[in-house]
Amino acid sequence: MIKRVIYASLLLGLCSCQMAVTRQLRCEQPTKRSVRNMPLPKIYASIQMGARYAMPYRKNINDENGYFSYAAAVSPVLSGLVFRPISDFTEVFGGLQVGSSRQGMKFQFADGGIRVIDRCINDVGTIDLMMGAAFNATQNWQIRIAPSVFYAFLWAQENSSTNGVSGNGYYNSVVNWQSDWNYKTWGTALHVQSSVKLIRALYFDLSASAQFKQAPELRGTITLSSGSAPAKDYTASQRPYLWYAGAGLSFRFGN
Repeated sequence: MIKRVIYASLLLGLCSCQMAVTRQLRCEQPTKRSVRNMPLPKIYASIQMGARYAMPYRKNINDENGYFSYAAAVSPVLSGLVFRPISDFTEVFGGLQVGSSRQGMKFQFADGGIRVIDRCINDVGTIDLMMGAAFNATQNWQIRIAPSVFYAFLWAQENSSTNGVSGNGYYNSVVNWQSDWNYKTWGTALHVQSSVKLIRALYFDLSASAQFKQAPELRGTITLSSGSAPAKDYTASQRPYLWYAGAGLSFRFGN
């Protein structure tokens, strides 16, 4: 009888321990959680104003005497872009860029006391339709890459001269610059830009772009004569491929 009581007590003790362990290890049943759709990313826009400088990556100057060289001037550019974020890191964008490309040739001649410098700059208007991708390197720094299709047309020409002679001599010069006024063409280009936030919605932009279409042809003939010496013509022409380096400011709104 005593043995049975001892066995029963041990059995109840073991059962109590097992139930206690089971209560401690029991996991809560998972509950259903509703998944809420995230709102679509916002669309925002950017207005950019700046200046750029045209440089040749293929000059294509035809000059037998070596007195002509490439010349350029700073020109304005204005852009309007619309952005659509697709992640924290990547965005897509598209827009329109309107600008000017000012480039041409310079003639520089010096012989004894004669010095002749004459420059001609073609002013070409460009309209770029671009679409590309933007990458947020940091919260305040964005890098953009975009190919574009552009339309270009020659609309103005600017000439300037700096001539002089020392001593009692004299000389005559006749300058004739000829541009392709029928230049109206479509082409393709590639744009790369870095945009850094300054304050609030104001950004500082650095840009570079390359055009895969030649600039309009420019031809120059300079006729020089001095004293009793016969007149001599100096002739050159060029039609370069251009790339641009630029800087400016942009303002974002809508984000």
